[in-house]
Amino acid sequence: RNFSYGTLLIEFTSTLSQLYDLPFTMYDNGFFETLRSAANVATGKGVADVRELFDINRIMDAYENDSDFFADVIKTGLKITGFTKMDQFMKETTMDANYKRYLKVSNDINPDGTIKEGIRGKRLAEAKKALAELEIFLASTDPEFQQQDILRFLQAVKTEPKQRTQYQNDLIKSVLIVKLFENQPMNILRLPPKISENPNLRGLITMKSFMLVQINSTRNIALNDLFGNGRTKSERLEAAKRLTKLIGFFIAIGIPVDALKDWLVGRPGYLPDYAFNGAVRVFGINKFLFFQLRKEGLGQAMLDFTLPVPLARGIGVLNEMSAVAQGEGPIESGIVKNMPFSDVFYYRVPEVRERQIKYTERRRKQESEFLFGLPDPFEQLAPEPIINPFR
Repeated sequence: RNFSYGTLLIEFTSTLSQLYDLPFTMYDNGFFETLRSAANVATGKGVADVRELFDINRIMDAYENDSDFFADVIKTGLKITGFTKMDQFMKETTMDANYKRYLKVSNDINPDGTIKEGIRGKRLAEAKKALAELEIFLASTDPEFQQQDILRFLQAVKTEPKQRTQYQNDLIKSVLIVKLFENQPMNILRLPPKISENPNLRGLITMKSFMLVQINSTRNIALNDLFGNGRTKSERLEAAKRLTKLIGFFIAIGIPVDALKDWLVGRPGYLPDYAFNGAVRVFGINKFLFFQLRKEGLGQAMLDFTLPVPLARGIGVLNEMSAVAQGEGPIESGIVKNMPFSDVFYYRVPEVRERQIKYTERRRKQESEFLFGLPDPFEQLAPEPIINPFR
């Protein structure tokens, strides 16, 4: 597990990949509202400091703090690449954006928890959504106690920060943390029961728990109503609109982030590829999967996709070591890609750079096949890169 973290996370591109959390925050709170919250956090004006709420040294889906040498090396590497800081920044941005939304919605709700008369349209929908969330986040076996907690929360967010009691601050932060956990597997309860009960089984979802949680969030947002039994046409239409909205945010964030990553590592990048990856990222896949389908065939590609990451990495390294033993160099075998920080130098190695130049020339001539012998539609749409490190 630690080897997987070390080879995949200690890279500057992995730090930037955390920005892919933004679409879910934007879906809940709005595009510009989320950006304003990011600015608040960046200037030290965020609603919460996550370091005071839980252990930020938890690495992705590792729910315990290892104290061995390799874990300490990984934590140091994550700090050097900015991963730890970015993780904190993203969590605080999400919490701040949700806080601002609850604060805004609280003005449309009466002291008894009912929505004020005259509230219509988007404001009504937002009020209903917030109350539905609070019913889940403040769940209780006693409905009356639950309702009182909801009213206390709404009153707490309305109260001026300097005048809040400790109880009110704790209540606000507890709701924001539960909301944060909705799209992030920071809590062991987000795991399937069999896996949460057996630490040895957690390797099955190492480096995949975020993907699984976010696919589940997408299912709750739209897929259940879009494809579930017994839904009406209007329900399916509304679900399709919600899914389109979410995918739109993924594309809006994915294009600039992917372009920045390619520019950083010195790799050519293409706009249709960015847009496609953004659109399907919500389902846990990307264009590279289709490359594997063409290169390896359906069976091997699906096996690579579903294998637990530690096992896949172990098999990959053994194959690369075997290639080195048979005379291949560290670049040709690919073993050098397992080194920390390899993302910033790998594509600048002359041998790899030459392969990338040949790829751009082949794409410019539109000579590649996609699947089943069909022309590559990405080449047809954009034979020229928008990120070109070879100029």
